[in-house]
Amino acid sequence: MELLKMRGIKLLSTLSILFFGLTPLFSQNDYIKEESVNVSSAYYFPNLSGFELDGNFAPITYTPIISELDTQRDLGSTWGAVELKGNYKLTLKRNFLTGASALTKDNSLKHTFSFDISPVTVSLETSTTISPIAFLEFTLGTQLGSGWKAVGADGLALYTNPLGPEEEAFQGVFSKTWLSGTFQFDTAALMGGDTTWKHIVLLSNHNLMLKYFSAAGTDEPWIFQAGDPSYNGFRYEQSTFVGYQMPLVLDMAGILFETGANLFDNATRSTMDSSGWGSDFIDTKIGVLLNFKVGENGAFVLLPQIKKRLRYTDGSVKELYFINRKTDINDPYFWSFDRIAISYTYKL
Repeated sequence: MELLKMRGIKLLSTLSILFFGLTPLFSQNDYIKEESVNVSSAYYFPNLSGFELDGNFAPITYTPIISELDTQRDLGSTWGAVELKGNYKLTLKRNFLTGASALTKDNSLKHTFSFDISPVTVSLETSTTISPIAFLEFTLGTQLGSGWKAVGADGLALYTNPLGPEEEAFQGVFSKTWLSGTFQFDTAALMGGDTTWKHIVLLSNHNLMLKYFSAAGTDEPWIFQAGDPSYNGFRYEQSTFVGYQMPLVLDMAGILFETGANLFDNATRSTMDSSGWGSDFIDTKIGVLLNFKVGENGAFVLLPQIKKRLRYTDGSVKELYFINRKTDINDPYFWSFDRIAISYTYKL
């Protein structure tokens, strides 16, 4: 297992040199420059985390269960939770390894640089994408960021204290390095004549990432952007979208399916079968994605989603520290409404 991890780290390092090393081969004049700004937000629906749930779908509730003990958490809330992020992106794109056939005439090389900010985090990201054939893209990227605590949310913090994440700001640096492959297909490419109403689109992205927090040891959990607890190590995530593209204000509509899982040692820390907190759980989300055109340069996305969640025993679900919760091995899953996400992008 340790050998596989080391090989994975070496592979990502080697590919980083290869991908990012391509940049000096071309002058800036070879590239087409694209810039955009994005603002995104999401509202998360409250539920009771499966406590005394009858069935497999948790209803939305604004009547929380309040716990009196310091070592326990409240279940649910009276208002839910809100997420807000801003992003600036610069993309430099040029033709690369192009050919005469329909499959290679649009081959390209892209370098992307972006800056992200939220009420509790700030980060920089860069990536390089190669498209060697019309239906495939390969991307290598890295992200660096840090955070603080504000408005009751933890931007970046160690979570070794059973009573909650540490509140010190800028404890260290968060980094993420990833290698991804994207398969994309449009049925209109196979059809002749007027293809205006013939665009059924498939997009499937598969992402191997290495996440790391500089202040955390191998067995020390941490939190980034008020998300679920993480450990330093590898993770796999995929997203698949099937949709229909139209020449209307509603430009695209379809189904988005997302999953994510810990890999190697992080997957075996506390498994569901052992009635642990579920380190091997596969996060799953399903949503309806609607993309609207806004003028010549704008796009608005609406994305309501449901989420598959771990069901803990009624005796442990109130535990504040996630490590102390125990999976209900007789009925380990339930679904709930997760969030409604919105996003507006404007091309500069």
